[in-house]
Amino acid sequence: MLYLCKMSPEITSDRLRALLPPQATQRVAGYKIEADMLRSAAVWLLLDYALRDNKLEPLSQREIACGERGKPFFPGESNIQFSVSHSGMMAALRHRGPPIGRRY
Repeated sequence: MLYLCKMSPEITSDRLRALLPPQATQRVAGYKIEADMLRSAAVWLLLDYALRDNKLEPLSQREIACGERGKPFFPGESNIQFSVSHSGMMAALRHRGPPIGRRY
């Protein structure tokens, strides 16, 4: 399943971060440039939406870990595969199916 989000120029990263659970907020706060924070927040919100859309526990009830190169995953939940991407004012999330992207 592929989820896409086109971000509005009026939205700020502060507004999006207010909607995120703490573990995702910390990741977003790691960026120094506002546009990067905005894209990162949008991707985490897409992930939360996808989890809820598929009747799975929301992001706020999950532990998030990262591989050596920063790829996020849910420890102990190998059945949930996802890959995120963002560029310009677009954010994308793909989940389900076989693992995608590079192995980290």
